[in-house]
Amino acid sequence: MRGQKKDEGTDVKKNKETSQKSKREFRSESSEGDVIDLILEDHKPLKELIVVLKDSKALLAKKKLAYEKFASLLATHAEAEEESLYAYMKKLKDFRIDEFEGETEHALAKSLMGEIAELKFGDEWEAKVKVLAEMVEHHVAEEENALFKKLEEEVSDDELESVGQEYAALWQEKRMEKEGDIVEGDYRIRPRAGFSGAKIDAAGSMKGRVGVPILLYFMGVPGGIVLLLWFFVFR
Repeated sequence: MRGQKKDEGTDVKKNKETSQKSKREFRSESSEGDVIDLILEDHKPLKELIVVLKDSKALLAKKKLAYEKFASLLATHAEAEEESLYAYMKKLKDFRIDEFEGETEHALAKSLMGEIAELKFGDEWEAKVKVLAEMVEHHVAEEENALFKKLEEEVSDDELESVGQEYAALWQEKRMEKEGDIVEGDYRIRPRAGFSGAKIDAAGSMKGRVGVPILLYFMGVPGGIVLLLWFFVFR
C-alpha cells in the first residue's frame, strides 16, 4: 500500500516532492506522480487565491483578478478530478459515499459560479465569491485530511499511479480547451456549457436557487441529501 512509502525516510520523500513539484510547475509538459500528489500540488494555488478572496480588506479590483484565475484553475481541476479520481471511486464500494459527497460539493460550486458570472462587480458579487471560496476551502480540507488518507490506506500504489496518469492527461485536455481564455497569465472565462458556464434560471438574490442548498450543507445536512434537494426541488 502507498502508506508503506512513509518508512523510506524523510530525505527520499523530500527529494520526490521536489522532483514532482518541478515537473508539475508548468503543465505544458507531461506530469508524473500518483493522483494524490498531483491533486495536492493543484490545491496549492487554489488555497493561495482563497486567502485573497476571503480578505475583507482586499481591494475589489484585486479580488476580481484573483477570482478570474481561481475560477479557471478550479474548473480545470474539478473537471479532471471528476472524470478520473471520482470515476474510479464510483467502482469501489467503500468510496461511493465519499465520491457522492465530493460530487455534491462540486455541483454546488458550479451553480454558485454560474450565478457569479452573471453579477456585476459589487457587494453581492464579493459576498458570493467569499462563500464560494469558503466552500472550496472546506472541500479541499476534507480531501486532504480524510479522503486522501483513506485512499493511501486502501488503494495500491499502482492504482493511484494509474489514476494519476489519467488525471494529468485530463488536466492537460481541460487546460487546452480553455487556452483561448488565457492572455499573458490573466485568465478570461468564456460562458460555456460545463463547469463555469451553466445558465441559472431564477430571480432576486436567490438566482439559481443555490442559496438554500448551500445553507443546508453548511448546517450539516449530508451532501447526498443536499444534492437530491438541489436537483429535484431547487434547480
